[in-house]
Amino acid sequence: MKTMKRYQITIEELTAGAERIAITGHEHPDGDCIGSCLALLGYLGSKADVWLEEMPGEFSYLPGAESVIRSGSRAEESSPDLHYDLLVVLDCGDRERPGWNTFLYAKADRIV
Repeated sequence: MKTMKRYQITIEELTAGAERIAITGHEHPDGDCIGSCLALLGYLGSKADVWLEEMPGEFSYLPGAESVIRSGSRAEESSPDLHYDLLVVLDCGDRERPGWNTFLYAKADRIV
């Protein structure tokens, strides 16, 4: 049986040195995906952006929901100036699960 390595690291250690952070979750985001992305945004503040596909309207009341960048904004996504020091991918079991937002892999120096 293959075992996974477990790491214990604080958010401060994880984000140390990162001035711009992107946060994303899986395609067709549900409540736990949206909630975890927005919670991390709330903790990190203005140095972070959340990228998600269209969110169901019932989650629009959550703090930070209005600042989510909607996937599919091709002008923004194709911009050569779009760059992040760190990309945090939440609620995903594999590399392809973010769907449209996999373009962020090429825009970030480090991915967790």
